[in-house]
Amino acid sequence: MATRVEDVYTAIESLEGALTPQTAKLALDAVSSAKSTHLTDREVAVVTKTLGAVSEAAGKDKDSAKEFLNVCGDLLSANYTDALSSSGTATNSSTSASTSVISNLLSAVDNFAASVTENLLDENTTEVLIANDNLVLQCWSDFSGKIKGNKVELTPESSKNVFSLPASSFQGKEIKATAVVFKTLHNAITTEVEGQSSSGNATLGSEVVSLTVTQEDGSPLPFSEDNPVVLSFQLEQSKTSDQEAKCCFWKFQNSSEGGLWSTDGCVVNESSSNATTCHCSHLTNFAVLLQLKETVIPAAHSTALEVLTYIGTILSITSLLLSIGLFCFLRLLKSQRVIIHVNLAVSLAAAQLLYLTGIDATSNQGWCKAIAVLLHYLFTTSFAWMFMEGVHLYMKSVAVFGKGLKTWMHMAIGWGSPLLIVGVALAARFDGYGTETRCWLSLDSGLIYAFVTPVVVVVVLNTLILVMVIRVFMGLKANVDKTEKEKIRAGIRAVLLLQPLLGFTWVFGLFSAFDDTLFFTYLFVIFNSSQGVFIFLLHCVGDYEVRKAFKRYRGRRPAPSPSTDCSAVNHSRLTRKQTEQSMTARAPSTPGSGNKRAPSTPGSGKEAHALSTERKERHLTSQDLNNIRLKRREPSTVSITSKSAWAKDNAENKAATTGSKSKNYEIDNGTSCQGMPEVKTDL
Repeated sequence: MATRVEDVYTAIESLEGALTPQTAKLALDAVSSAKSTHLTDREVAVVTKTLGAVSEAAGKDKDSAKEFLNVCGDLLSANYTDALSSSGTATNSSTSASTSVISNLLSAVDNFAASVTENLLDENTTEVLIANDNLVLQCWSDFSGKIKGNKVELTPESSKNVFSLPASSFQGKEIKATAVVFKTLHNAITTEVEGQSSSGNATLGSEVVSLTVTQEDGSPLPFSEDNPVVLSFQLEQSKTSDQEAKCCFWKFQNSSEGGLWSTDGCVVNESSSNATTCHCSHLTNFAVLLQLKETVIPAAHSTALEVLTYIGTILSITSLLLSIGLFCFLRLLKSQRVIIHVNLAVSLAAAQLLYLTGIDATSNQGWCKAIAVLLHYLFTTSFAWMFMEGVHLYMKSVAVFGKGLKTWMHMAIGWGSPLLIVGVALAARFDGYGTETRCWLSLDSGLIYAFVTPVVVVVVLNTLILVMVIRVFMGLKANVDKTEKEKIRAGIRAVLLLQPLLGFTWVFGLFSAFDDTLFFTYLFVIFNSSQGVFIFLLHCVGDYEVRKAFKRYRGRRPAPSPSTDCSAVNHSRLTRKQTEQSMTARAPSTPGSGNKRAPSTPGSGKEAHALSTERKERHLTSQDLNNIRLKRREPSTVSITSKSAWAKDNAENKAATTGSKSKNYEIDNGTSCQGMPEVKTDL
C-alpha cells in the first residue's frame, strides 16, 4: 500500500520536471505534514528522492527555499539518524542503500544551493542566509569586505570553519560562492574511504561542509595544487594521540552504490588536537576523517617476528602431535585430565597448522573466507578447552566434594559452544570474514570482537580459578611450615606450570595492542607460538603419571644391555636365579620337616627371605634386586662370564635343576641366541 510520501513523489514525477516554486512548496508542505508521524526507513528514502525532484524549483523562491531547507533539517535531526545510518551496518547491499539515501540528500542540497545562488542573488541582494538547527546555507556575490591579504575568507553563519580562497582568482570576474554546513550529518554518514578496507576504526571529526564557487557563466572556478582552497576545520571531538586526521571529500557514485569518502586532491596541511587545515585542488562536500594510526613495524622487526612465528608454530605443532601420540601409546585416555589435555592439543594443533598454511591464502576470496571461518572456530575451540582445563582444575582442587563434569559435558562445551559463537558471527557479519591481506576476522565490521570477547572471558575466569587454586595450594600441610620466600617460589612455580593450559600467554597480545613498543609483541609471538612446546614439556614429559606409565611399559619389555652378548645375558640371569634358589635352600628347615640342609652362613637365609618377600610385595624385577643389594653394599650374585664359563657352570648345576621341565627358554625382550639355551626369568 502506497504511503502519503510515496503519493507525493509519484505526483511530482508525473509532472516531468514542469515544476513551479509554488508546486514545489505544496509538495514540501505535504511531506512536512506526513512527517507528523514518524517515517519509516523506506519513506525516508522516498523523501530524499522527492527533495531531488523539487530542488531546482524550490531554489527560485525564498518561501519554498525555506520550506525545502526545513524538510532537509528534519531529516538530519536525531529522529532520523538511525534511518540514515543503521541500514549500513549489516551487509554490503544495505550499506549501498544507506549511502544511496545520503548521496540523494547531498545531491538534492547541492542542486538546491546552485538554484538559490543563481535566482536569489542579484544586484540588490549580495548575500542570502537560510538556516535552521541542523543546516545552514549561505550565498555571497560581494567579497569586498572579506579579502584578507591574498585570501578571500568565507565564514558561514554560526560555524567556526573558515574557507580561504586565492584572491587572484576573483580579480576581474563576477564570482558567486555558496557554502552549506551540515551540522549533524557526521553522526549518520559512513566513514568508508575509497581504497581502504578498514573503516570501523574511523569517525568523522568535523561538520560536513559543501562549498561551491562559480563564475558568471555558471562554470566552477578552477583551483589547483599550486593554487588550492584552504579549509580550516574546527573538530567536533578532540583528536587523540593515536588518531590521525585525513582531509576527505564525498565522491558520488552511481545511484545504486551511493558514494564514499575519497582523499584525492586533498591533503592535510597541519593538524592539532582541536583543528585541522586542509589544502584541496577542487570543491565539493568536505569533512575531516579521524582514523586510528596504523602501527607500522620496521622491516627488520617484521622479518624477525615472522621467523619467530614460523619456528615457534612448527615446534608447537610437532610437540602437540608428540603429546597426543604419547598419551594414546601409554593408554592414559582413561583419565579425564588426560582427555582434556588431548582435546586441547588436537584443537590447538589444528588451529596452528591451518594458520601456518592458510592465513595468507588471499588469492581466492571464497577459500579465504572458508579458512577465516575455520580458524575462528578452531581458535575459539582451543580457548573452550583451556576453560575446561580451568574447570577441571577447580573441581579437583577447590570443589573437592563435587562430582565434576562428565566427559560428554566436556565435549559438548569444548566443541559445541564455539559452534554457537561462530554461527552467530556468520549470520551477523559474514562479510567480515577474510580481508584483502589476511584470511582472518576484519576490524572494520567489528567481527574481531566475536573472537576477542571469548578470549578475555576465558582468561579472566581462568585467572580467578588460578587464584583460588593457589590459595588452596598454599594451605596444604606441605606448605604451611615453609618460609614466605619458599611459599612465593612454590606459587610462582605453580603459575608457570599451569599457564600453558589456561591461556595466559594471550594476555601479552592484549598488552601489545595498547603499547607503542614491540616488547609485548615479541613476548606474545614467542610464548603464544610455543604454547604446544610448553604443554609437551610440562604436562607430558614432565608429568608424573606419564613417567610412571612409561616406566611400567619399559618394565614389561626390558631391553638387554648393549655391552653384552646373548650368552652373557642368559648366563647372568640363570646364575642369578640359581643363586637365589640356593640361598633359599640353605635356609634352616622347620622342625619335623624331615629335610636336612647344609648349614648356612649366619643371616644368609634371612636375607634371601627378606629379598624374596620384598620382591613379591613391590613387584620388583631382577635388576631392582641387584640395585637393592648394591645399596646394602652386598656383593652381587650376578656375574657376567663367557660362553665357556657358562657351559661349565651349567654342567655342574645340572643335577640341582632337574626339577625344570623344559630346556628351551627365551629372553624376555623377545630375542634369542642360536645354539644356546634361552632363559626366561620371572624376576
